[in-house]
Amino acid sequence: MKTFPSEVQSVKCICFNNDSSLIAVFGLDDHARTKAIVYDISAIHHGKDPILVARQLTDFDVLYAKFSPIENNVLVSTGRENIRF
Repeated sequence: MKTFPSEVQSVKCICFNNDSSLIAVFGLDDHARTKAIVYDISAIHHGKDPILVARQLTDFDVLYAKFSPIENNVLVSTGRENIRF
């Protein structure tokens, strides 16, 4: 188990990919925009810190996200009146 600071406030959604090597965190930034951050957490069991893989801001509300069960690096998010790939 490891804790690390995140760049988001008011976390709305967290999901892992199939092999638990990636974690996606969705929440709000300082300007109340939705922020998505993906970390590579594959080496944390060796005592290493997570590695930032991707960061995205959007004005769309994200309520749920999930990695594709077929393509390990594809993330789908849904929210009020939107679906994003």
